[in-house]
Amino acid sequence: MKAPTNKLLITIIATVALLLLVLFFLIHDSSKLTVTHYTYSNSRIPEEFDGFTIVQLSDIHCKNFGENNKDFIDAVTSLQPDVIFLTGDMIDEAHSDLTPLRNLFAEISTIAPIYAISGNHECHEDAPYHELLSLYEEYQITDLDD
Repeated sequence: MKAPTNKLLITIIATVALLLLVLFFLIHDSSKLTVTHYTYSNSRIPEEFDGFTIVQLSDIHCKNFGENNKDFIDAVTSLQPDVIFLTGDMIDEAHSDLTPLRNLFAEISTIAPIYAISGNHECHEDAPYHELLSLYEEYQITDLDD
């Protein structure tokens, strides 16, 4: 067997380094709490909705953001929403402990009405979907799936 050339070794090392860098950014970015603000205007919207604030929460995957989800709760609270929408992937098949969601729902359910729809991860056969529905019921979150 012929020994690898320096060019081949450099290519292999660069490829592995690039893959590790991409993996780091994927893991880091998926664990970061991000708040994005949008302002929507339309002349057909009644004046009563002027300043109406909607908070949409998505792709939580049972993660904690701060101890007992405090960072997440503080972020939602600071937005002073009139309504909150949960738009899927609150859970996934890799997490059976719903404590982060329980902590989140216990606090934000006192702020504004909450409405939920399921994402693809709720539908996975190993996801704790029935436990999630129990949390929705416990915290008076309206499940819109039907």
